[in-house]
Amino acid sequence: MDWLIKNYRTFILRVFSTTTHDKYSRDNALQAILRHALTAAESNENLSNVSPSVISTAFSNLSKDVMRDVILDQQVRPDGRPLDRVRPISCEVDVLKPLHGSSLFQRGQTQVMASVTLDSLEAMSKADSCH
Repeated sequence: MDWLIKNYRTFILRVFSTTTHDKYSRDNALQAILRHALTAAESNENLSNVSPSVISTAFSNLSKDVMRDVILDQQVRPDGRPLDRVRPISCEVDVLKPLHGSSLFQRGQTQVMASVTLDSLEAMSKADSCH
């Protein structure tokens, strides 16, 4: 959608070029730009009949294109890391001692906690009673 590219590409580019954003602040900045675009489209007589979902989809596609362009042109990811560096990874095991297995994994803002409790092989053939 040419109207989006003409009016909003620069703002989206600024978001993806600002390496101080974390995942959430970057998403919030993009959502603010999208809200502005949707409001502007409502008052634009050439776009007033275009559905907000069409504009949102076009905005999402434009954002992906801009992010890809920034990564390829500047050779850095939106968080400022070069292409050959991964985020630090943190892993812990036996976080919950009573369980047979538990772990905590964190990379960037992604966190996963996993746990497992195992029983004997003999117990797998026994039916649980629900009394």
